[in-house]
Amino acid sequence: MMHEAIDYDALSWVRQEIDVTLRQTRALLLEYSADKARTDSLQECAELMHQVRGPLQIAELEGADLLAAEMETVIAGLPADDNTVLDRCLDLLLQSMQMLPAYLSRLQSSCDDSPELVLPQVKMLRSLHV
Repeated sequence: MMHEAIDYDALSWVRQEIDVTLRQTRALLLEYSADKARTDSLQECAELMHQVRGPLQIAELEGADLLAAEMETVIAGLPADDNTVLDRCLDLLLQSMQMLPAYLSRLQSSCDDSPELVLPQVKMLRSLHV
């Protein structure tokens, strides 16, 4: 299982950067939530979420990447004209931004990538696609 050890070592190397990027992404999402005219915040949020995925893909962390990919998709498709749907999207994105670091912490402690643990959240995010 040497390949897995390399993957988890890679996670250790980039974990701090991922956490910082997720905090920045969350802050930008909250800025956009407070002021929908801040489309620059939304664009930067999407770019940062894309940056989070790179290290996850390199480390072959399927569950974390699956969640991050769905978050990126939802951010890119946030509706500007339907506040009810937008509020639901933002709520689920913020939940996901808490779930992803928790999942990464779990991976670091047990070295068990279990994508099925994030599937309920991924399915909720996918249900937002209109």
